[in-house]
Amino acid sequence: MVPPQYRHLSKHERQLKYAEQLFVYKASVCNIGPTKAHQLYSTIKGCDENVNGTVTDFRNWSRDLNVYISESDSQMLINKMEEKKEYFPSFSFYYKAEDSLLHSLFWADEVAKCNYKEFSDIMSFDATYQTNRYNMMFVPFTGIDNHGKCVTFAAGLIRDEKAETYTWLLKSFMDAFGKESIMVVTDQDKSMEIAIRNVFKTAKHRLCMWHITQKLPTKVKDAIPSIEDEAERDFKQRFDSIVWNMHMEPKEFEEKWGQLMIDFSLTNDKWFKFMFQIRTSWIPAYFIDTSMFGLMRTTSRSESENAFFSHFTRSGSNLINFMSGFKSAMLKQRSK
Repeated sequence: MVPPQYRHLSKHERQLKYAEQLFVYKASVCNIGPTKAHQLYSTIKGCDENVNGTVTDFRNWSRDLNVYISESDSQMLINKMEEKKEYFPSFSFYYKAEDSLLHSLFWADEVAKCNYKEFSDIMSFDATYQTNRYNMMFVPFTGIDNHGKCVTFAAGLIRDEKAETYTWLLKSFMDAFGKESIMVVTDQDKSMEIAIRNVFKTAKHRLCMWHITQKLPTKVKDAIPSIEDEAERDFKQRFDSIVWNMHMEPKEFEEKWGQLMIDFSLTNDKWFKFMFQIRTSWIPAYFIDTSMFGLMRTTSRSESENAFFSHFTRSGSNLINFMSGFKSAMLKQRSK
């Protein structure tokens, strides 16, 4: 009763066979979504009529597959990583579970360790990117190679941003590498600061200058509501000339900062007073004695790494797919 050109849309013909199901799964491992997978499979088979199932059927199967493995994919991932440790002794992997739930992961392969051995002077880490199902923060440890390019030293997944969690992550890092960086750059996260102080004994902790200076317009407006645009631009120019200056001595910085505060009546402002009190943790003048201190002054390297990895892992709706996407991203990074 159904015309031949429409028979592939009948309920019987739309049942995905093993070949289609396997193709959807293999495509997801390669970070290819069900819609694109259907297009590829149709091209391989010659046309849509030769494929059992429509785009919607492929999507539904992908959804059901993710639901099916969601209860056990954490254990699958741990088994896979532990097996890798067995065959690659230089591969480091640590995890922590709380109440039978996966809480934190840390891993570093042999290439990442070689990167750290050569380029460990400055390191940045940041936790701004979240996976889309588990709401776990992805934390890449990033450095700079001799070409000025980003290199990844290690990576972690954490469920919360408590000081105890960051302390565990950094202890795992030290177990894997056994050596501190000369300088560690993070944003103004109190939990990170506590963890760095607990684990790293010699590394200098530097705050991201970009995050601090981004708050400047708001802080100036709050302190001087009547400030005119021209005066605000003049303030910002003078502020930038002393804050970002890599060749200024601490004494000269303190003199110019004090004069700037007097000129704009900011001497008693709480925010500016606090930023001056912690000046040794973010102003370049106080890092002149540190080797290669000018390589990294912000966590933008980590944030760009987050964006880079998210391109490969955004469709990783479970941990297995996320890790497959991360592996693809690492291979892409190494080929550059």
